[in-house]
Amino acid sequence: TVKDPEWHACCFPRPDFADACSEDHATNFSMQDLKEFYEDCMEVKDMVWYTLIFPLYSICSHIIFWRQPFLSTGLILYWWLVSLQPRLWLPSLPLLVAFWLHVMRCLRWRNLIMTHEALVPLSQEGLEAMAALNSSRHMYAWLTRLIKDRGGWVTKKDELRNFAKSRTHKDGRPLLDFTKLMLELRAKDKTSWITWSTGQREKKCKSCGVVLQLLGSGAFLSTARGEDRDLKRLGWRCAGIEVKGRQERRCCSNINTFGEHLGIRRYACPFCEEEDYCAPCAVGGKQHSLLLEMPLANRGFIYFEKMLDVVMKYEEVVEEAKETLLKVFGIIEGCCSPANSEIGRAAYAVCAATALFLALGEHLLRSQHSWLFWRSWHVAWAVAGSCVILQRAAPLRRARTAWRATRDFQLIRLIRAQRSLNRWRFFVPEDPKFAEAELQEVMNLACH
Repeated sequence: TVKDPEWHACCFPRPDFADACSEDHATNFSMQDLKEFYEDCMEVKDMVWYTLIFPLYSICSHIIFWRQPFLSTGLILYWWLVSLQPRLWLPSLPLLVAFWLHVMRCLRWRNLIMTHEALVPLSQEGLEAMAALNSSRHMYAWLTRLIKDRGGWVTKKDELRNFAKSRTHKDGRPLLDFTKLMLELRAKDKTSWITWSTGQREKKCKSCGVVLQLLGSGAFLSTARGEDRDLKRLGWRCAGIEVKGRQERRCCSNINTFGEHLGIRRYACPFCEEEDYCAPCAVGGKQHSLLLEMPLANRGFIYFEKMLDVVMKYEEVVEEAKETLLKVFGIIEGCCSPANSEIGRAAYAVCAATALFLALGEHLLRSQHSWLFWRSWHVAWAVAGSCVILQRAAPLRRARTAWRATRDFQLIRLIRAQRSLNRWRFFVPEDPKFAEAELQEVMNLACH
């Protein structure tokens, strides 16, 4: 039995420290906080839609609509094979994953199956990709996205549909280049059904002043700068914006390392070689206003108090969701990037080993020793169910508490030994007489 009082102290629940800035944040709540919370929510939404939903939809549409006959034919043959031989289905799943990893790691095939109006760049490369689909509906959606990104607003959508149908593409090729397309869209005598300068800040290069082009969030890999010839150049980092009072640039989103940065919108200058920007830096960073920063809490506005409750409740949830998505996208980027050959070979080896393991398991299930597998399976389910039901039982709770206390106690002793805190000791109550004398001495000094 452990009699050390420090070990018994470790048995108590760990303290939960409150954020010291929470009360100050609640008191100084302003419309700027609400605006930043809304922008964070929209950023999480864009990450999910433009990096997960739209790419999956694009892959399915290319297969179902036979835009890539090779993929569609291979998938239907695979479906027939596993339907006729069901025992091959489970071992073939890792091989199917390896096949799709290979497709995503091939730059040409990846851009072919990611050709979607919401994913391709808003540049000459994107115009050619949309024209290759030979679809006025997809070209209309891409033009709407382009006009919105450049700060415009379509007042007559039928006119834009006619423009996309008659003046942008023919037989899978664009009728005009991207520069002439922008000139025609901005010509007031030809496109009076577009309203420009809607109050949106223009995205310009900080070096030459040219309007930046949106290259997407990483699903479609742009090859405008020769990435198809040199995979080592496949990636980017944000050039940042100038810091006031300093002759240096910093990125608002900390995109300082070279990589694909899946899930982050990339803006590029068509003329400068290394001028790439994330979305906040492309518009010049976050702008603050004295009117928006005026505190609204404790002003008697009931609606503002309700909004404050919502922001305080879900602010950390949105931040954690954003960080989790970036971590997941980092893993996907490492496996699917054409530049990471070592990770790709490791992923292929894992898929092959998993397929062999599943094939061996499938063979054992059909052999005379299959009873051993089923018996182990039943025991595993029994153990899992028992752990779920007994996790709140008093003996197990005491065992978990003792295990946690022992681990924390050993960690504390290790830290104390490494940092040479030999004089540290567990809390000992002071002598009441000594405490009273010390208090009296302090009061005497204060009086003098």
